[in-house]
Amino acid sequence: MATIPVKAEDDIRNRWFCNHQATMHDYTSAKGDKISVIDWRKPGTGVYSVRYLLDRNYLHVTGDCGDALYQLTEEATLERLAHYDMDYLFGKLRCMDSEGGLSFDTDTAVEGIRWFAKEYGEPQTSEAQECFNEVIEAAEECSSLSEWNQRLAVFDSSSYVFSDYFGTDWYEWMPSCGEVYSYQAVAFWLGLRMAYTQLHYGKEV
Repeated sequence: MATIPVKAEDDIRNRWFCNHQATMHDYTSAKGDKISVIDWRKPGTGVYSVRYLLDRNYLHVTGDCGDALYQLTEEATLERLAHYDMDYLFGKLRCMDSEGGLSFDTDTAVEGIRWFAKEYGEPQTSEAQECFNEVIEAAEECSSLSEWNQRLAVFDSSSYVFSDYFGTDWYEWMPSCGEVYSYQAVAFWLGLRMAYTQLHYGKEV
């Protein structure tokens, strides 16, 4: 399961959104559906701006931070959305223009691989140690999930038989080592919470 990158919340809160202000307007469609539009932006500029459109059980996101669509199992209201945790909101994502809202973090990948080695046994042979070292080196060099998965495929098909060193289920956990939520995905989630706090007079979530 993906995690929020270290320092991402602080960075987005204090650098992207530090001077943002929330405004909210409600409309009624021709069919009688309530539509809420929340603008989350620094007045006078569109930098890091986000517009949330809440329409029935859909959350549409547009703006300088990118675009996304979420489909909920209940009516989309700001209060509900602000109380979703990151994992739950991300589970409702249908599309996003940033590798599906996921990124690759080298430190997280290396930590995950080292955890596996510690949990299931350090490499016992020189060949196993060589394989382990090369996988760690690859994790440190990769900059995206697609690149990481390509490197793993090459290793397993031409260099090593991973199941000999990382267990027969390596393909279930290793490709997702290093998987973190993109800053964009975290920003969409955090912006909802910060906007809710402003619009509800400092009420924290």
